[in-house]
Order: sequence, then structure tokens, then C-alpha cells
Amino acid sequence: FSPQPYGPDRFSYVLQEGNPYQHVWHRAFEGGETQRLLTSYVPVGYYTRNEKGVLFWGRYAYALFFEPTGAEVGPGAGESLYVVDQAGRSIHAIPDTDHFSFVHKQSNWSWVIKRLDPDSKAATPLVPISSDNEDYCWHPDGFMITADGSKLLKFAPEGDEWWQDLVQLEAPGLTKGGRCAVSPDGRYLALVNLRSN
Repeated sequence: FSPQPYGPDRFSYVLQEGNPYQHVWHRAFEGGETQRLLTSYVPVGYYTRNEKGVLFWGRYAYALFFEPTGAEVGPGAGESLYVVDQAGRSIHAIPDTDHFSFVHKQSNWSWVIKRLDPDSKAATPLVPISSDNEDYCWHPDGFMITADGSKLLKFAPEGDEWWQDLVQLEAPGLTKGGRCAVSPDGRYLALVNLRSN
């Protein structure tokens, strides 16, 4: 599950390999040999990567871990990769940087999107996000997008102090946007509608 592009002709994915192991692999679209991208001793739920390494969300642990590119990870080494607990599922590589972003679900329902520098391991707050929607995505031009009901908001760390209105969506049946993704060329947005039961 959780397939993602991995270069021009490959994709990565999480493979359930028995409880509790869920590792990340990659392979060519046209078949061929599979290669392990991440060996985790915490079941991987969500992940993202850049040239610095892989940031991943530990399923059941609600914690983030980071494995640097080329790292040798073995039993007992997981603690050295720990980033933060009470993290949300929406984690991303920030476009045109070697940094990552994630939602930190702090106490009192104070949820904040933070930037992670994989070299210093410093996590810097960027902007609060609503505690009823932890999902956001990055546009390749360097701003974030999230949904507030059927309205899209944007936040540019280099210029905005708070979320700004972007557009009111008029799609039939759309009541509350959730997970989102922007195409690499910035022209298209995929948005999940969180239907109420």
C-alpha cells in the first residue's frame, strides 16, 4: 500500500511482511528486481522521502522516525531515528528543499505543521492547522494547501502569517475536503471528500 513515484521509471510502496514488520520497497514499473528502501522495526504506516532519507510514521506508535540515506539500521537502532511522538499521518518532502513537514498533534488539540531539518533534527513550527482536518499538501511553487469544508486554503511560509483563502470549490457532493495531492507540474489537485456517515 501507499505507492509513490520513485524516479522516472520506478515506484515505492509499503509491503506487509508479517506482524509487526511493514517495510518500504521500490521496483520498476515494468517489473524486475525489487529493492528495499527502508528497513523498519516499527510498522510503517505513511512515509515520504528526499535525497536525505526517509521520514516515516510508525503505525500504532503515532510517532515519526527518520532513516538517513545509506544508513545501516538494525535491532536496537530504532531509537536513534526517533523524531517526535503524536504526529499526524500527513507528512511530506518540502519542494525544492531537503526538509520535511509534518503535523504535530500537541496537547489541548493544538495541532501545528512543523518543518524538519534532517541534518540538525530541528523541528520548527510553520503554521497551526485545524484539529478536525490534519491533511494538507505542497504545491511545487512552495506553498501548502488544505481544505476547510469545501473551501481550499493556502499558506506560503515565505510570505504568509496565516492560512489564506484560495478558492471555493463547487464540485457536486463535496462537503469536506481531506487528503490532497498536487501534480508535479502544479496544474492538478486530487482531493478526497470526507463524507459523514
